[in-house]
Amino acid sequence: MTIDGLGDFYPGVSFEDLVAMMPDAVREVFPPTRWQLDKLRALDLKVEPVEIADLDHPIHLVAYRRRLVVLDGVHRLLKAHFLRRRWIEARIATATQLQSCAP
Repeated sequence: MTIDGLGDFYPGVSFEDLVAMMPDAVREVFPPTRWQLDKLRALDLKVEPVEIADLDHPIHLVAYRRRLVVLDGVHRLLKAHFLRRRWIEARIATATQLQSCAP
């Protein structure tokens, strides 16, 4: 089974495969739900231009468990990937620095 409406773009990748790849922390915040894309597309929504991801701004990462986790800039990271950029500017915070930003 492929992702609803995306089978042509991602052949062989099922919704269940993507959910299995999600880190537990992401799954807790964004529970996996199967969107009914045909109903979404049928909504009478206003179409308006939006600014695309601006690669002039760095993404924000945090070092967590010996990995880098994106805090802000997922769309910029994806845009850079699709443009086949090998590098993107990033600001990397430590967990201690991130805790200092908590309320």
